[in-house]
Amino acid sequence: MFCSKVGAVPWRKLVEAKKYLSLHENVMKWDDSACIEAFDNAKKRFSASIKGIPCTISLPNPDIYINDIHWNSIVDDELIMELESETNVPIDEGVVILDPSILYNQTFGCI
Repeated sequence: MFCSKVGAVPWRKLVEAKKYLSLHENVMKWDDSACIEAFDNAKKRFSASIKGIPCTISLPNPDIYINDIHWNSIVDDELIMELESETNVPIDEGVVILDPSILYNQTFGCI
């Protein structure tokens, strides 16, 4: 209920995505401890909200990663052109694409 109501993501979509995590080595090595903490805190706030009980866990600061804005900054046209140009995708990251029918009757652990 939490995933679909607050995150607007159906639970089965999360389970489906979990099936393919092992195909990408970088994803498996990712340290997501801050994400887990934020997710757990959000679930606790949600639970307290639907039960009508107070919650002492504050919302995260929405501006935590926003630096001061330089309203009169100079735009580097060459940098913009470089960003908009075609980029080279690294070939060294191997990805295996499986036919979904292979995984049809497999069971996987949930998040």
